[in-house]
Amino acid sequence: MPGHKASKKFKKFFPISDYDITELSYSDDLQSPSGAIKKAQQSVAKIVGAANAFFLTDGSSSGVITLLYAAKKFGDKIIIFKNSHKSVYNACRILGLEPIILQGEEMDGMVFAPQVSAVERIFESQTGVAGVFATSPDYYGNVAPLKDYAEVCKKHGKLLLCDGAHGAHLVFGEDKILHCGNYCNAWVDGAHKSLPTLTQGALLCVNDGKILFDIEEGLNIFRTTSPSYPIMASIEFGYKYLSENYNKVANVKGEITGFKYRLSKFTIYPSTDWTKLVIDCKAMGISPDKTQKYLEKNGIFAEMNDGRFLVFYLSALTEKNQLIKLEKRLQKGYNKNKLKGDCYKLENIPKTQRQQSYLSAINEESEYVLLAKAEGRIAAENFGVSPPCVPIVAAGEKITAEVIVFMQKSKNTFGVYGGKIKVVKI
Repeated sequence: MPGHKASKKFKKFFPISDYDITELSYSDDLQSPSGAIKKAQQSVAKIVGAANAFFLTDGSSSGVITLLYAAKKFGDKIIIFKNSHKSVYNACRILGLEPIILQGEEMDGMVFAPQVSAVERIFESQTGVAGVFATSPDYYGNVAPLKDYAEVCKKHGKLLLCDGAHGAHLVFGEDKILHCGNYCNAWVDGAHKSLPTLTQGALLCVNDGKILFDIEEGLNIFRTTSPSYPIMASIEFGYKYLSENYNKVANVKGEITGFKYRLSKFTIYPSTDWTKLVIDCKAMGISPDKTQKYLEKNGIFAEMNDGRFLVFYLSALTEKNQLIKLEKRLQKGYNKNKLKGDCYKLENIPKTQRQQSYLSAINEESEYVLLAKAEGRIAAENFGVSPPCVPIVAAGEKITAEVIVFMQKSKNTFGVYGGKIKVVKI
């Protein structure tokens, strides 16, 4: 790049700087690829079984916005899951696309994908619905019934799109049947979450020609004009590495299965996705906060602590010695009673208490009030915890006392500013 010039002083701290280049005569252009980037995207598309694949160097979020931009051509409403990522809600807000928010079954504070019957009822009762924007797998490794969604979407002539940010690895090996690419018109893979890919590396894939031009148009609007070449290269590397090392994927999966089995004293949530290790601290009478701090002192960091579940993200590059270290530390801490304590996650995520539509609440006259005094008010903006970056309350929903207590105990939140949240003005 012209600023750092890969100088010795810079390279000392950023060794990758030799590869941090811009669009030059030899390096191709992501906005209009015709050389190396085009070839790389085509080869990755073949690996994942997509008609077209596009590199994203600004994370899955730009791909999510692009998918919904393309969907708007087919209707001014879209079915989404309550536990959709904040980028899905933000995209609907930016695009003026009304989200029909469906919440599936709830268990122990974990929300599942809605039943296909609920989706079909929406198709039969409302007009202007472009389709379904699914999330699969979710942060805990739950996989949505995409095959059922695909059948009902096809029946009603609707789109099936998917945020597959946490499931790029599912396209490899025996779990391929779980991958969203088998069922969707278009989807996003968050490569950096589960493949050997740099942060912000993701992939948008399209299998439906009728939305291809709208996808490409959306990418040119929402994707950065200064893509990182190291990130692009790492996306290509991640997919090719696993495609050429199927045995490694199978071997690591076997190691992880054995590791989970050996943690017999721990209550492990049965995630469909083998890369997710989800420890149910409440079921064991241990504190997720204490467990997290104990492990961090020993150089082990969880992906997420949601107040009940401690979530670890494993991958095909997880090494056996890493699993042994985690196993020993967990067993030792538990045996010495260092982990006992309470949890604070919501026992039950209440079904949507919607008072008005999402877009109308966002566009209403609003005000900021203290979270502690917001009971009974209607949210004018989403708020929740991060990760997993999904709303506890979405705009247009009523705020309950239970939600307030949970948010006050949560450490990493969004939608809360100086202890205040945005509500519809009375």
